[in-house]
Amino acid sequence: MSSPIDENLGETKQLVSSSEEENIVDATTTQNADELLGELRRLLIEPEQKQLSTLTQRLDDPEIYAQEISNILPKAISLSTEQKNGLTEAIQPSVETAIKISVKKDPSTLVDALFPVMGPAIRKAISQALSSMLQSLNQTLESSFSIQGLKWRLESIRTGRPFAEIVLLHTLLYRVEQVFLIHKETGLLLQHLIAPTIVAQDADMVSGMFSAIHDFVRDSFGVTENEALQELQVGELTVWIEQGPKAFLAGVLRGTAPKELRLVFQEVLEQIHLKYIEPLAEFQGDASIFEDARPILESCLQTQYELKSKEEKPSPALVAVTTVISASLVVGFSYWFWHYWHWQNYLARLNSEPGIVVTRVGSQNGKYFVQGLLDPLATNPEEIRKEVGLNPNKVQTSWEPYQALQPKFVLQRARVILEPPQSVMLRLENNTLIATGTASQKWIKETSKWAKVIAGINSFQADKLISLEEKELEEEKIFLETNKLLFINGKTQLVEGQEAMLNKLAQTLQEFIEKADLLEKKVNIEIIGQTDSLGTEQTNSNLSKERAEKIMSLLIARGIKSNYLKAKGIGVGNALTNESISHQNNEADRRVTFQVNFLN
Repeated sequence: MSSPIDENLGETKQLVSSSEEENIVDATTTQNADELLGELRRLLIEPEQKQLSTLTQRLDDPEIYAQEISNILPKAISLSTEQKNGLTEAIQPSVETAIKISVKKDPSTLVDALFPVMGPAIRKAISQALSSMLQSLNQTLESSFSIQGLKWRLESIRTGRPFAEIVLLHTLLYRVEQVFLIHKETGLLLQHLIAPTIVAQDADMVSGMFSAIHDFVRDSFGVTENEALQELQVGELTVWIEQGPKAFLAGVLRGTAPKELRLVFQEVLEQIHLKYIEPLAEFQGDASIFEDARPILESCLQTQYELKSKEEKPSPALVAVTTVISASLVVGFSYWFWHYWHWQNYLARLNSEPGIVVTRVGSQNGKYFVQGLLDPLATNPEEIRKEVGLNPNKVQTSWEPYQALQPKFVLQRARVILEPPQSVMLRLENNTLIATGTASQKWIKETSKWAKVIAGINSFQADKLISLEEKELEEEKIFLETNKLLFINGKTQLVEGQEAMLNKLAQTLQEFIEKADLLEKKVNIEIIGQTDSLGTEQTNSNLSKERAEKIMSLLIARGIKSNYLKAKGIGVGNALTNESISHQNNEADRRVTFQVNFLN
């Protein structure tokens, strides 16, 4: 029979159990909800997250960003040029600065690039100048060698004007010196052209005066819109004015022009109205759009001189003077250009040559001069001058010695100073002189001391360099340890003919000890005596030691110091032959050998 306490305990257990189950269910439900929410988040925003990650990587990686910009930059520049949005004006300072830096650094690059067009341009300019000069000279000379010319010269003296101006005034029929295109409504200047050699006043001010005069005439005299001012006379100058709906054309003339010239003015004004009808109607003060009208207006700048009769022949004096002047100009320019071109080639070669630094160039007293620094190991500038074909009488040079730090010159200078043997190879890496091969210990020590003194060398590396003495020391060690001295059976007397081997071993041993001392190596030479298997062990032990001591005494007598030698007898040693036991009395076993030991 259960008690009330037991029943209460049972109910409590049931309640606890029920509560734990509910907690487990709640935890499971929460976990499932989190998993579902995470899956939903992944499905909804994972693609955008990947795109954002890719976009961030593209923006943060300079290489990718630069590559993408390089792909669209040419197209962007092309569109900007077509749209005229100011790209040309924006990059103009950078381009000008880059050209200035390039010219300052190496002018020969720009000279070489311009050479194909520089010659034709200069020749064309000279041709035009000669043509204009000859035309003026022709008129002047023809007038000078005539009665009319003498009259004009007297007029020049009387009036104080230059003779050429008097000739021009008497031979000129007419010349249009200036052309103004003026907006009719605002009176602002749209374009202004001037004939060569003409000095003009401020074009905007003149344009304003034309407009003011035009308005004054219209307001003062009550003229209609279709009636307007057509001509002004100012001293020797005449101003022709052609009216248009939106603009008028004003031409400043000298001389007496034919009426046909007005037709030219009218046609030009009609073309401008036809081409720029909308810009003229919408004009707000920006005249840059009418820049393209200059070629049309240039047809108004006409000049006509008095023509000579067809039968009139040029003066022989004129022909002679013209020929002499033309020939002189051509020869002079050719001579100058020939020397200038060779001079530029000479400077380009000097600037590109290692070990040569040009500090100053120019011309003085009809000669070119160049100053700079010259490494003694560099190419001789005189050889360069000969190669480019520059006249030695046209150039003066002044060179100060210096030491170039290019690896080529540093290594060449090291070979001259250090005088390495043929068995040594030198190379330069990061201001470190590296030697490989074999050399004497003396050369290695001296090179380690003096290499750092050479300009351009900070350290000397010789760990890959084999000492010649060490190599010879190893060879002599092998020789000493592989040769032996043979003895008569049962005696300390050498076999006949072994004296020569003893002398050779003594000489080798002496050289070996000297090299070891030079390399600061301590050595000990063990003289090991041996016998054959005949006789008792004690007898063989004593005999082997006596043989070793005998050889030691003979070596000392030949000049070998005793402190390097140690005699040792080992009795019966290892047999040197594979003979059978019946040949135990073997001469090769009765020997003395050497063991060379290096001491720490």
